[in-house]
Amino acid sequence: MTDQNTVPPTFCPNCGRIIAPDWEICPDCGTTIRQSTPSQQSTAGTHPPHWIPVEPEPAIRCKKCGRPLKKGWESCPDCGTLVDDDAPQQPPVPPVSSKTGPSMRSNSNRGWMIGLGVAVVALLCLFVASLLLGIGAYTTQKELETQVDSLQQTSTQAAIRVETELEKMESTQVAMEAAKLAQEQAFLQTSVAREENYRATFTAQESNMQATLSAFQFENAYILYGPSAGSLPHVDDTFIEVEWTDIDITNGIVEATFTNPYDPSFNAWDYGFMFRNTGTNLQYRLFVYSDGTWHLTFAQGDDRPEVASGDLTNLNLGEGDKNIIRLIFTGGNGSLFINNVFISTLDLSGKIESGGLAIGTGFYSGNEVEGYSTTYSDFTVWELP
Repeated sequence: MTDQNTVPPTFCPNCGRIIAPDWEICPDCGTTIRQSTPSQQSTAGTHPPHWIPVEPEPAIRCKKCGRPLKKGWESCPDCGTLVDDDAPQQPPVPPVSSKTGPSMRSNSNRGWMIGLGVAVVALLCLFVASLLLGIGAYTTQKELETQVDSLQQTSTQAAIRVETELEKMESTQVAMEAAKLAQEQAFLQTSVAREENYRATFTAQESNMQATLSAFQFENAYILYGPSAGSLPHVDDTFIEVEWTDIDITNGIVEATFTNPYDPSFNAWDYGFMFRNTGTNLQYRLFVYSDGTWHLTFAQGDDRPEVASGDLTNLNLGEGDKNIIRLIFTGGNGSLFINNVFISTLDLSGKIESGGLAIGTGFYSGNEVEGYSTTYSDFTVWELP
């Protein structure tokens, strides 16, 4: 038997390890140890108050983690190792008093729970992170799509604005060109009108001057031939039908009244004068044509160039209508009057010499019709000094 003054050993109430007197925590399972003070031990008698003298039973421990096991357990609750009933038993764990504090879970159990909690937290964090990343990616994609849509709208609006500006510029340019064209047309019309006015004014002045000159010349001229009347029968050949006077003259006035043989719609006709004639096909020829024009040619043998021509607005064209032709020729100049209206000045400088004078028709081939005649009256020739 043990000495009554000797302090009995203290065991861990959880795992049964022998605990040193100064230990407060079991180094195996971390259970807090409540030691009895010496005064308590001296006053308590032979055994501390927390011991109950019972017959100890052999302790069963897990052969893997050392966890004390209760009889009847098939596996360790900490590590899951199966319990072998035939395994050698550990020293008995003394029973604890009911006053001892509640048992605590072993370190291994606590570690397992902590690991499980960490794993759960990690999985939760991964889930939340993936969810946030998915939301962030979705949000970023939506933002990108929104930005792309915004850029496309901006680009479309910019293109529309550019097209609108171009249309405005084109419209402005077209308007400017139209205005410029209108100005040019107005200027051209004004210029044409001004020129026509000048020409009309000049023609009127020249006509007045020629009329005055003609009157003056008539006053100072004397009749060499006429007045006479007659007809020029049409012959369908290549010759001009003429009636010659018996005079030679360099400067003078010749006038006659002609009657149209038929309407121009039936056939063309012409009539006029030949003057300063010096031989066959060597003379000036002045005549009017049924298309409403007048012509001056200079015959030089087979060469018969046209010296001048023009339109007539006062020529009577109907069948039986009459037209008065007056020609004044002095030196290298001449003047033409139709129905007492001044028409034009003439350049006669190509031949300034005395020659014969005749009245004629058929100056153009095909302007005669067999059976018809061109009649004339008041055929008169005056000589000028």
